[in-house]
Amino acid sequence: MWIVNCSNHAGTTSYTYNFEIGLGNEYKGYTYNGLLRWNGTNEVSIIQNPISQNIVKSHGGPDTSTVAKTTSWANSTTGHKTRWEISYNRYLMGNRTTDQNNSTATHELGHTIGLSDLYNSTNKNKVMYGVGDRTVHTPSSYDIAGAREAVK
Repeated sequence: MWIVNCSNHAGTTSYTYNFEIGLGNEYKGYTYNGLLRWNGTNEVSIIQNPISQNIVKSHGGPDTSTVAKTTSWANSTTGHKTRWEISYNRYLMGNRTTDQNNSTATHELGHTIGLSDLYNSTNKNKVMYGVGDRTVHTPSSYDIAGAREAVK
């Protein structure tokens, strides 16, 4: 199972991103690992471009239980994303394993494609499972099928 956010999906197989100035190398590394996982599906091509409006950044503080968040803006006519931003919570990610953080980055990049969170515990074997105890760290065949629909 997968869910495409029909009012805010990618609508393209190729897009770019850039890092916020000063983003720590560890967060860049998590992002690179997530990109390799999605780019390896052959459904999307996400590449770094220094003038991209799609930004990966971080924030810190114990004021939220959200490990990372993707915010998107879309064209009101087409529903396609026009811009997105991923923000990693340094406070929470600093207490997790590299595997967990790579999985989080992969999950957040799934949102940039247009995939929604899955909350039913039967979806723990999908990278878009919206709870931290997912059992996979790379896109499953279901995630890939969702991505294929999201880029239409």
